[in-house]
Amino acid sequence: MDILFIILLICMSFSCSNKDVEAPLTLFATPTTLSELPAQGGEVTFAVTTNAPKWEYTLSSDWLTEKAQTDTSLILKVSANPTDNQRITTITFGLSSLPNAKQSILLSQAKAQMPKADLIDLVFKTDGTADNIASESIKVTTLKGDGLCTAYNTTYNRHIARFKHTGTTISSGYYKIDYSSNQKLKEAIADGHTMETFCLLETDTPLPDQEIKMFSTHEGGGTGFLVGNHARNNSFVFLPHIGSGYVWTNSGVSPEKGRYYHIVGVWNKEEGKAFIYVDGVLKATENTQGNFNFPAATCQWFGIGADASPGGGETPWQGEVAIARLYDRPLIAKEIELLWNELKDLQPELNGIHITEISLTPKQVLQEGEYIIRGKGFKSGDKIKLESTSCAENIYICDGHITENHVTITIPKGFTSGEYRFFVVRDEKEMDLGFTTLKVVNKLPKKPKVIAHRGYWTTGSPQNSVAALKKAQEIGVYGAEFDLWITKDGKIVINHDDSINNLKIEEATFNQLKDIALRKGEMLSTLEDFLEQGKKDPSTRLILEIKTHKNAANNHRIVTETQKLVQASGIADQVEYIAFNIEICKKMLELQPDATVAYLGGACPPQQLNELGLHMDYYIETIRANKSWVAQMQDLGKTVNVWTVNTPGELAEMIELGVDFITTDYPELATLLIKNH
Repeated sequence: MDILFIILLICMSFSCSNKDVEAPLTLFATPTTLSELPAQGGEVTFAVTTNAPKWEYTLSSDWLTEKAQTDTSLILKVSANPTDNQRITTITFGLSSLPNAKQSILLSQAKAQMPKADLIDLVFKTDGTADNIASESIKVTTLKGDGLCTAYNTTYNRHIARFKHTGTTISSGYYKIDYSSNQKLKEAIADGHTMETFCLLETDTPLPDQEIKMFSTHEGGGTGFLVGNHARNNSFVFLPHIGSGYVWTNSGVSPEKGRYYHIVGVWNKEEGKAFIYVDGVLKATENTQGNFNFPAATCQWFGIGADASPGGGETPWQGEVAIARLYDRPLIAKEIELLWNELKDLQPELNGIHITEISLTPKQVLQEGEYIIRGKGFKSGDKIKLESTSCAENIYICDGHITENHVTITIPKGFTSGEYRFFVVRDEKEMDLGFTTLKVVNKLPKKPKVIAHRGYWTTGSPQNSVAALKKAQEIGVYGAEFDLWITKDGKIVINHDDSINNLKIEEATFNQLKDIALRKGEMLSTLEDFLEQGKKDPSTRLILEIKTHKNAANNHRIVTETQKLVQASGIADQVEYIAFNIEICKKMLELQPDATVAYLGGACPPQQLNELGLHMDYYIETIRANKSWVAQMQDLGKTVNVWTVNTPGELAEMIELGVDFITTDYPELATLLIKNH
C-alpha cells in the first residue's frame, strides 16, 4: 500500500479571563509530506513554528528516537528496518497548556530491500578484464598475467575470475582499483562501510605462516578480507584498521577447498563495531574505537586477487572470486540476509559438469602434438572445445585422453597460434575452463637441463662444499650452483649466508675463516678449490652466484677478483654467472662480454633482460605468475632457469612449461622425471 502522510493541523484559541483578547496560540510542524523513510534508517528533521513558550511531542514506536531538539526543530534518528514488512508510526506535536490541541503526522518506513553497491561492484568479462558497474568515476585496472583468467559459471550466471597464484608477491594477474586521489570514495569508506565477496579457495590450506587475500586494501591501514594464517586458524577474517590498529574480526570459519562462501564485512563507525557474516550468518563482532586509518599513499588501492603493496600485489589469492562489492554504509543483518538469499539456493547441478583445480598453461605446441589440461573431474568421453578469442571462425573440437588429474588432447592439423578459450563438452552440456595462449612451432624446445642447487648435498654432503660438487659431477647433471663471498683481504670463499660461525665474511680475513669445519671432514672452500675440482669434469658447468655485498665497492671487488681467478683457471667457457644485483650482472658482462650471465631478481620482464644481454633465472613463483615470459625469453634467443624446484609436482609443471634449466636440491629425481616425461 502506498501510504501518504496524514496531516492534522489544529488551530488553537481560547478566551482569556481578562478583558484583553490575546492572539491565539498556534503550532505548525513541517514537512507535512515526506517520502517513505529508507529501510536502512537515517534521520528525519522537523521544523516547528509556534508562538507558545513551549511545545512537546510523543512517539508511538521505539524505532524513532530523539537525536536533538531546539525551540524550533526536532531531529529524530530512524533505526534500520530489520523486517520484511513496512513499518508505520505516528509522531504527535502539541502544547502542554492545551492538551486537546494536537498535530499528528503518520510516518512509514520501507521494508528491508536488496542493497545496491554504490562504490564497487565488479563484473568480470570474457576477455579477462573487469568493469565497475557501481560507479563510472571509480575505475578498475586489469593487470593481465598467466595467473589470472575468467570463465563463465553457469550456476551463478556470471563470469568468475580464477587466480592461480602461490608465494607471497606477484607483479601481474590481478585487478587494481586506485582511490589515492578519489576523495569521495575515501570519505565513504571512512564514515562506515560494507565489503562483500563470493569466493572459492582452491588449495588445501594456506601455508602455516601465510595469509592470502581475495579483496583488500591493506599495508599499515585500510580494510579488507583474508584467509588467516595458522595462528588465525586459517579462517575468513574481516580486517579494518580503526583507531590504534587492525580489528581482527575472525569468523572462525575455515574454508573447505572447492566450495564457494559468501563473506560480508561491516564496519559501523557510529555503533563502534565491526561484524563478519558468512553465508548470511553473523559469525563475529568486535568493538572498535576511533577513526578509520588509510594505508600508505602508495598502497591506496583495492586489490582483487591480491593485496596492495608498494611494489605490486602480495599475499595473492588461490582460487576464484565471483563477487567483489563495496558499499558506502554499514548494511544491516536483514540486507545481508537478502544478499545471501540470492545465492544460497544456487548449487551446481548433480548431473552437470564439475571440474576443479583447473590449470591452463601457455605453451609452444606442435600441430598434431599433445597438450595437457590439468584438473579434476574429467570423465571418459569428454571432449575439449577450443574457441579463438580473436577469430570466431577458429573453433576446434578435440577428443580427450582422461587420467585422474588431467586430460590430454591432440592439437588439430591446421591449428593456428593465438589465445583460446577452452570448454569441456559432455553430452549436450559445456563448462568454460578459461583461456590461455598456444603458439604453434615446428620444433619444441629441448627438455630442461638440471642444475644441482649448492651442489648435490641432499645425500649427506655439506652444502656449498667440494664434496657436493663431486657428487653433482658423478650423476652427470648440467651444472652445480654455489655462492661466492669475498673476505676483507680479498679471498673468495664459498658459503650461502653472509656469515659463518658468527663471523661476517666481508669483515673477516681469510685467516679467521680458513679453518672452519663444515661436516664430514669438509672445510670451508675457496673459489680456487672449486675451479680445481671443476677441471676434473669439463661436462659439469660451474654456476657462480655472486652474492650482493654490503656496498658497491665490495660488489665491484668480488666481480673483478672472480673474473681474474676464472680466467687464470683456463676453464672460463665452463663457468656461468648469476646474481640478484643487476649492477653485478652488468659489470660481469663488461669484464667478459661473451660470458653467460643470468639475473635472479625477478623484477625485469624479458625485453628488458634481453636489452641488457642477460638471461632469466627466476624463482618458481615468479615464473608461475608470468608463464608467458618463458616463450618470450626463448624467442629473444635467451634461456630461462627456474629455482628452487623440489617436489615431483613442481618439477612436472616446470618441465611441461618448457624452461631451459631447473635448479633443484634433488637433481637425481629431476633427471629421472625429465627422462620419463
